[in-house]
Amino acid sequence: MEFLTNIKEILNNREIAFLIWFLILFVFSISKKEVRDAFKNVIKMKILWYLIISTLIYTSIIILFLFKLKIWNIYMLKDTIIWVITAVTLLFQKLHINDYNFLKIIIENLGLNILVEFVVNLYCFSLFGEIIFLPIMFILLTTIIITKNKNEYKQVYNSLNILLSIIGLIVIFNTANNIILNIHNINYIKSINDLLLQPVLTILFIPCIYLWGFVIELQNIYVHIKNRKNINKPKLLLLKITIYSKCNLNKIRTFWQLKSFDILYSENQKQIENLIIDHFHTQLTAN
Repeated sequence: MEFLTNIKEILNNREIAFLIWFLILFVFSISKKEVRDAFKNVIKMKILWYLIISTLIYTSIIILFLFKLKIWNIYMLKDTIIWVITAVTLLFQKLHINDYNFLKIIIENLGLNILVEFVVNLYCFSLFGEIIFLPIMFILLTTIIITKNKNEYKQVYNSLNILLSIIGLIVIFNTANNIILNIHNINYIKSINDLLLQPVLTILFIPCIYLWGFVIELQNIYVHIKNRKNINKPKLLLLKITIYSKCNLNKIRTFWQLKSFDILYSENQKQIENLIIDHFHTQLTAN
């Protein structure tokens, strides 16, 4: 019981319930040989470790910066660790689907949904209630996503959305009730800091996503051109692409999509260099 009490001082009931379900699913998954083999292949991926290490280094710099400004405190460590896991997932997802819409990231992290999410997570149900609540929500949300764009399941989709709204109202009512009962015990400064932590960290993390996207795009080009007989200095070409694109990720991607065939089948390096200059000069003139 003392152990559980100590855990509850660090984690809330929802986080404990999540860990319980995660451990159950993890143990169940690794009991399957095919899952163990897939997991081994994943942890052998060098890029995954590069992503994790670079994220930890970059996050440490951000935290040090915020700590110097007296914005970050040690009590935020738990939320920061949770955010780091989210950040690695976000980074890997963005790199996988080539989605670098940074304005969308900023809007999502400054929107009303962040405030709603914060308020909803401010107070939780009992541990038993959360253990029941989480899988129900997971099944419900997954089913909604699956049925969303299928006309034959439109009635199911609408019914589940109504059910989700009812559950949302129950959660909000529970939170509002707890806020009213504990109105004099709320630390408003801490609450504001907790509310702002995730959006601030995510927005400050955008340069790291951009840098990794930049590296991946150049690496993709390098893999295609490094062994071509008509190209004797592939790294010089990458440097020229970087300079003439002015490190613009979208311009580099567009350039490769439009000119990859011409580059791969050009007669020599000089012709490719002229092609790079002409492409970006034309874009500059057009703008």
